[in-house]
Parts: sequence; structure tokens; C-alpha cells
Amino acid sequence: MTAKASDAELSAGVFTSVDPALGKIIDNPPAKSIEAGIEQLKRSAVAQRQWARLSVGERCTRIRPLADKLREQASLLGMLITREMGKPIQQSLDEIEKSARTIEFYTENAKQFLQPNAIPTEAPSSYCCYKPLGVILGVLPWNFPVWQTIRACIPALLAGNAFAYKHAPNVQLCAATMGDVFAGIEDFQQLCVHLPVQNEAVPELIKSPLIAGVTFTGSSNVGSKIAAWAGASIKPCVLELGGSDPYIVLEDADLDLAASTMARARLHNNGQSCIGAKRMIVLESVAEAFTGRFRDALAAYRPENPSKPNCKLGPIARSDLRDSLHRQVVKSIEMGAQCLLGGEIPQGDGFFYPATLLLNPSADSPAASEELFGPVASLFIAGSEAEAIAIANASDYGLGAAIFSKDRDRAERLIRDEIQAGFGSVNGQVKSDPRLPFGGIGKSGFGRELGAEGIRAFTNLKTIVVN
Repeated sequence: MTAKASDAELSAGVFTSVDPALGKIIDNPPAKSIEAGIEQLKRSAVAQRQWARLSVGERCTRIRPLADKLREQASLLGMLITREMGKPIQQSLDEIEKSARTIEFYTENAKQFLQPNAIPTEAPSSYCCYKPLGVILGVLPWNFPVWQTIRACIPALLAGNAFAYKHAPNVQLCAATMGDVFAGIEDFQQLCVHLPVQNEAVPELIKSPLIAGVTFTGSSNVGSKIAAWAGASIKPCVLELGGSDPYIVLEDADLDLAASTMARARLHNNGQSCIGAKRMIVLESVAEAFTGRFRDALAAYRPENPSKPNCKLGPIARSDLRDSLHRQVVKSIEMGAQCLLGGEIPQGDGFFYPATLLLNPSADSPAASEELFGPVASLFIAGSEAEAIAIANASDYGLGAAIFSKDRDRAERLIRDEIQAGFGSVNGQVKSDPRLPFGGIGKSGFGRELGAEGIRAFTNLKTIVVN
């Protein structure tokens, strides 16, 4: 399942893969040294120069079989995702299918997205074209180990770049198996490669002249460091960071729709999603009716082994993450939040945490001012539309937001003109889609993945004038 490292590479140590449903070690795959990682980047740089000479259409033809390869390996990859980070098995399989569809979308549209743009001037010919930069480094998270890899690497590859990815330490079996899938596609052995190096190697990788750009998905704290390292080397980067997404329920909303959608948006991936619903804001006139519905919707998600076919809520990915989440919950309660559901660590094996609902946390409490990465929802009651908007915008994050109202024109105006976020939804869950640009503002990062913007993110927008 994982390639064995040489003696020289073993000096960097090993990773530890733990099943969060059982709290037991699965494997200790070896880590590569920074020197071994640099050698791999050298091979990727050579391969990229050949790859860049191909037409976009030729690249699409060579990448398209990867979608079928992913589907062939869906059972294995799905099991690994569930075992390494605790995602319910059906969500793991859905992640792989979404990744395959993303490959199909980009291979069908890359030529159009990268088409040169003619610009009339006094010259006989003037235009802009999109040229590759080189080797792109992806520093990727554990919560969507297949999808995050595909959504970052496929646009970069189709634009003519090579892609080297360093995954989070706790999902190295997923990362290595993805490497095997890539290696099974002709010409991919060096073009899209897994770098199993420790986190400490990231600054050196970014600084290396072999790296032309960086994409990172993860926490805002680490993202600020990535941005500083990339900036010091004058290299472009795309950052998709944390979120504290507000979901607003107006007085004319369909309360049943809002409650069920918001529960699903909060608890998807066990509540471990940057773009998950985090702060629920309901107008006072419908607060009592909505609160009961929302509490019941959350309570229907009961923690259980994620390998069970109908599981909807699995464990937190790591024990330290569960401990941190619980400290945030306890502190928020101590600062005045009312706990309407959950809020206690259950007995037994694994890193499970129950669906939890906190009512009216104080503005400076963790539940209001920090990202809670787990199955914990914060519910705020607002006296007016203006107050609801103010609560929604009282955050340093700006990834996604949603508004529920039967007056769609009103909700669309508010989400478009009043809410500070990179992605807005009316009467529905905020979720990424390969057809749509995705990203945030503020502490949620900058740059965009997916859509046409995603494939152009790591290109040189080159202006040509022919006299």
C-alpha cells in the first residue's frame, strides 16, 4: 500500500496513522527527508517542461482516464478515508465520485478556460494567453484527502504545471494510495507526486527554486505562515483557510427546510469542514419555533462507527482535536452560552463527540469568535434583519454564508450586497462545486479554486503584441 523508503529517507522519522473510531494505530508509514523531497522535485521539474509543450487538448486526453481509475479504486480509497480520519463511509465514497466528476468537468472545459483572449489595439494582433509556471506545491489537509488533492492538482496539471503534494501527517495512507493511482496513469509518475515529508520541511520546499507556486488548505494560523514564506520568495499562493459561516433564518423562512439543511451543513464530515455552517442566526419572531426544529434535527445525528453504511456522524479525526473542541465548548458555556444538546465527551473507545447546540454565546466566547471544527452549532437570536446581518459580519472569517427566506429577491440582495463572504447561498447549503469559483476573504484566505478562475490561478497571464 505504501512504498518503503530508503535508509537515507528514514532519518526523517515516521508518521502515525490512527483509526479515530477505535483510537488504535493502523500503521506507521515512513517519512522522507527534505533532501529526498528536493530530489523528487528535480525530477518533476524535468517532466513539467515536457508536459508544458503539449497542447491543452493533449493534456486533457491523458488526464481523462484518471476519473475511471479513481472509480476503480473507490472501495479501497473510501475505506482508507474512513479508517484514517473517521468520515462516514458513504460520504467517503461520495468524495471520490465528486473527485471523478471534477476531472471530467475540467477535461471537458480546459480548452475553453485557457483560450487566448484577443484584445483590439493599434497593432495587427494583440492578445493574452495563459502559460504554466512550473511545479506547484500543494500543502493539503486531512479532512478531504482525495477531493482536496484532485481539486488542486487537476487544474494545475491541465494548465501545464506539475504538482507535488504534501498531505497532513494523519492521512498518509490515503496520500500514498493516491500516489499509486496517479502513477498508474501514463506520464504521471513524475507529474503529480506525493511528498511524504514532515511539516517542518514545508518552509524549505516553498523556498526551493524548484517550486513556482503554492496552494494551501488548512487553518488560518498556518495559512499566514504559508503566505509569509511564499511572499518572501515572491511566489503566488492560493489560501483556502478556516471559516465561521453564518446561516440566517428570516421571519418568512421555511423553518423545516432551514433546520434540516443547517443540521446537515453543520454535521457533514463530522462537523470538520471549513465551509460547514457554524453560526446559526434566527430572527426573534420565529426563534422558538426554529430552535425546537433545529435541536431535533441535530439530535437525529448519533455518533457511531463510520464504517457502518448508514452512519451520519462519525468521530473527530484526532484525540487532540476533540480535546481542543471540548475546551472551546466548556469555555463558551462558562461565558454564558446555554447548552441545549450534547456538550459532553462520551465514554468508550475512539474520539467521538456528540452533536452539540449552544444558544446565544457571548460575542467574545470561542463559539462566537473562533472556528469550532467539529459537530457543534452556535445559535444566535437577532431582533431584526439589521442585527442578524451585523452578527453574521462580526467575524474575521469570510468563507461562506447562507440566508433562508421565501422572498428570494430579498435574500439574494442581502447575501450579495450585505454579507461579507466569498460564497453565498439562498435557501440551500454552501458547498463547493467544480463549476463555481471557491474561496474566501479575511482570515478565510485569498485566491480562488475551481471554475475558470481555478485553472488560471497558477498561470502566467502573458500579453503578446505583434506589430
